Amino acid sequence: MKQRPSGVTPSAWLSSAILLTVLAGCAGGGTKPVQTAQAGSSTLTLLAQGGHLVKGDNTVTVAFADAAGKPQVVQSPRIRAFMPAMGQMPMMDEKADLAPTSKTGAYQATLDLPTSGTWQTTIAFFGSAGPQQATFNVQVP
Repeated sequence: MKQRPSGVTPSAWLSSAILLTVLAGCAGGGTKPVQTAQAGSSTLTLLAQGGHLVKGDNTVTVAFADAAGKPQVVQSPRIRAFMPAMGQMPMMDEKADLAPTSKTGAYQATLDLPTSGTWQTTIAFFGSAGPQQATFNVQVP
């Protein structure tokens, strides 16, 4: 039996499972969940090819679900991947608007991550409760 990631509530886990079933194949056969997070009553699932982000261009999909696990339409979704300056390496800050896909509640963008490491990835949007955001720490090998 597959265990849910720590820190994810049972309702968020169920919402994600329902939404992922609905979105199967939304951005291609190899698209898999990278991480899931909560923003208010919304569950956001970050998806990418193979279930992970890579150095270079990444086509990412963000799936939004409401508290009942149903796909949720949001306004002005944006994704930002940030890595602070370390030693001689300057700060890196990649941003993109997420465009709606053909699937309700799914939005997609291309994100260029020029180096490996931990990227603080924030998804901001306007939902029924106003402006909201969720943050993921994503490891890029």
